[in-house]
Amino acid sequence: MSKYIIISRNQNQSYGIYQLGPGLHRIVKNLKDYSDEQEAIGDLIKLLDGELTERDLVGSSFEQEVEAGKLGNRILVLEAALKRVRHKLSKAIDSGVGDLKQVIRELIQDIDGLVEG
Repeated sequence: MSKYIIISRNQNQSYGIYQLGPGLHRIVKNLKDYSDEQEAIGDLIKLLDGELTERDLVGSSFEQEVEAGKLGNRILVLEAALKRVRHKLSKAIDSGVGDLKQVIRELIQDIDGLVEG
């Protein structure tokens, strides 16, 4: 009788140890969970025939990864901009710049450029 142990690291990496018989084990990569055996068999056949990729089964797509990367970069840009805003405001307040309104106007323009960009 076969035995299967699932080991999951995270959503994107899941592996298992499948005991084929006494003294014979195999490491397998878990791609997707199925409640319907026929659906699982159908997807396995499509995977072997090249009609599906592992990426198709795990639900990730290149486009999603690209968009996630763009979003991550955008967050980093906004974080850097917020640090600049904080630094400029602190500097203006600490140095007693006479025209604090002008500094604030410039910062608002910077923020507008980021929001629209």
